Amino acid sequence: MCLLRLLLLSTAALGGCQAGPIETEPPPPPLRLVASEPSAGEGTECTQSAPADCGVHIGSSITLRFDRYLRASSAVRQSINVYTGDPSNGIGLLRPEYDMVERVVVYRITQFLEPGTLYTVEVLSSNGPSGYGFQAFDGAPLEAGPAPLKFNFFTKRNRDWLPQLPLEPIPSCQRVLDIFANAGCTAGGCHAGSIPSAGLVLDSPESFVETALNRVARQTEIGAQLGVPLQDPVRFGMQMPIVDPGQPANSYLMYKVLRGEFSHWLAPDDRGSCSSRYSVALGPDCVPPPAAELTRLREWFVRGVAMPPPSATPAPPFGSAGADGSGGGDGGAGADGGAGAAGSPGVGGSPGASPPGVVLRPELREIQRFIAGGALCQ
Repeated sequence: MCLLRLLLLSTAALGGCQAGPIETEPPPPPLRLVASEPSAGEGTECTQSAPADCGVHIGSSITLRFDRYLRASSAVRQSINVYTGDPSNGIGLLRPEYDMVERVVVYRITQFLEPGTLYTVEVLSSNGPSGYGFQAFDGAPLEAGPAPLKFNFFTKRNRDWLPQLPLEPIPSCQRVLDIFANAGCTAGGCHAGSIPSAGLVLDSPESFVETALNRVARQTEIGAQLGVPLQDPVRFGMQMPIVDPGQPANSYLMYKVLRGEFSHWLAPDDRGSCSSRYSVALGPDCVPPPAAELTRLREWFVRGVAMPPPSATPAPPFGSAGADGSGGGDGGAGADGGAGAAGSPGVGGSPGASPPGVVLRPELREIQRFIAGGALCQ
């Protein structure tokens, strides 16, 4: 009888682990919208007597910046409403793109907005009645924050438009493997050789395909069936593939590199904290995530050391620009609000090049684009 009771208790404990947050986990902080583009009220000051180019471009995307990492399945078309007048007058198809490096979601429009028109945007929370909406990776719902979750903007009366944010090129498989090799991930047989760490081999395209693509990361093996990857489990991160082709935000490898000591630096001698690919406003921490958020990632599901491990990461040059957080990368404000030098040269005079043992933000973005493009190794 005692043995049967122990078995029942053990089964219940395992079931709770698979069902979501366990009772002993503290409630996570809410997800908040830091800024939007168009911003709240943008263009609404444009009166009939204002110039025709006053307001928001009719070809503008809708860009949202969040303070926390998202649950990938919540960054979908149904998590936002955009309409004119009545909510039933929604605009055409929006195509979402989640950039997990900067915690930004871009909704690209597929047809021009109407000129001289007032639009309403509603950013939904997962705890709303629709069943859709944004939430953080640990299930925390979106709540009101620095930027309003419902706002208006007014488009220009003319039909001039600016090109949307261009798509970045997809790097080759060999380029991504070179990034990991330069970072020391294959040194000493760590992710190479006959007994690689966690079974992951990064020394050749063939080995990468065999050991990473659609292979469940060992640290996430808490599901009912070992080796079976899950796309959207109740508890995010459970049975997560090392690389999920087309889905960087559902790829364990991305989160391991996100936790790297210098993965959010713009260059070896430049934090570039407030240099962003996007024109949407920045929050108080600029681009890098708060240290507490990286800790939450580790405690939730990104176990072990980061990639590359801190011990393999050399310190930035003493006294170099950005070592105290003052560098601004491409001329933006630095982490302390100071102006940064434009075009900081990296190793060997090449902007953004990484020294051995380091993965920097430009390379982190390359890895993200490679996976988003299908992680093709041919």
